[in-house]
Amino acid sequence: MNEKIINEDLLYMICNTSPESKGKDGVKYLTKQNGVLEKLGYIRKVKEYPLEFFYLDEHDDVVVDFYYQKPESVEFILKTENDTHLPNLTVNYPVKAFHSCSESEQDNYYNGYFYFSHYTTEIPLDVFIYCMSRKEIGKIGFYLYCILKSKCDYFYAKTNRRGYIRALDALAGDTGIGKTTLSQMLKILEKHNMIFNSHNHYVIGLPKGKKVPPNTYITFDYKDFYKYEKKSVNTRKVVSYEFYDSNVGVYINSNEEISEENIDLKMPISL
Repeated sequence: MNEKIINEDLLYMICNTSPESKGKDGVKYLTKQNGVLEKLGYIRKVKEYPLEFFYLDEHDDVVVDFYYQKPESVEFILKTENDTHLPNLTVNYPVKAFHSCSESEQDNYYNGYFYFSHYTTEIPLDVFIYCMSRKEIGKIGFYLYCILKSKCDYFYAKTNRRGYIRALDALAGDTGIGKTTLSQMLKILEKHNMIFNSHNHYVIGLPKGKKVPPNTYITFDYKDFYKYEKKSVNTRKVVSYEFYDSNVGVYINSNEEISEENIDLKMPISL
């Protein structure tokens, strides 16, 4: 059997990124030793290899565990036809998958997302492939979609309310994406039917003390993405306060519906 080691260079290529790139598209600073993810405590370079995993069903809770071995004892498993030795091979240990914080790791308490998956957001591999195969979406679009999806899932679980309400400036701060790029990417995601954007009005002459609700975002599932065509996207309407007050009249902290339109009417019925 011709086996292939999935190393970081191969993963970069899957992500449509050159493993040799050192410029603005280079990403080695993310996963290298003492890189961004390691400094944030999300990964750690280790030499123990996870050879197999298994699930345990304990009181209706799914628990995942791994069987580890040192590399010298499993070298015969990892060798390929082209690799005669394994010099200094390490793997990225996903710290947050096992422990949510340093205290739980010190206490040897497993409470990471492998063990409490209901605190996570599922992003199917099809979504990743869809984004990577479309240059205009790419890594930034995939990242933004994942952020919006996680927020929508969180608020739906907490309040049973569909959609994530957030001002553009605040969303730019949350994601670290520049406001101009963020606006462009939101439009691209909407064109591909990956998200819904309420495009709330911009009101001129709004009295002091009154605020118009920010946009509402809803993420769609992969099956609803537009695979071949793109849809036209609405633009934000600029209206006077008098027009808005008499025709919409929805303000933050009011008891009325937060979105300006019935979102369900804009949801795709069938694709």
